[in-house]
Amino acid sequence: MPDDEQPKRDRPPAPDPLADYPVGPDDAGNAVMAAYAFAVRGRRWLVDRIRRSPS
Repeated sequence: MPDDEQPKRDRPPAPDPLADYPVGPDDAGNAVMAAYAFAVRGRRWLVDRIRRSPS
């Protein structure tokens, strides 16, 4: 039997990780709040660094 005629192995379909966890408005809200917190921390870090820099 040539290599290109080997029988295909029956495999179950790969599980869909998003099937049991639909993306909803809460996820979007969490992403927005995380981005806001990241921006606030960055601003605080930058302001602190500017204040501590020798003039």
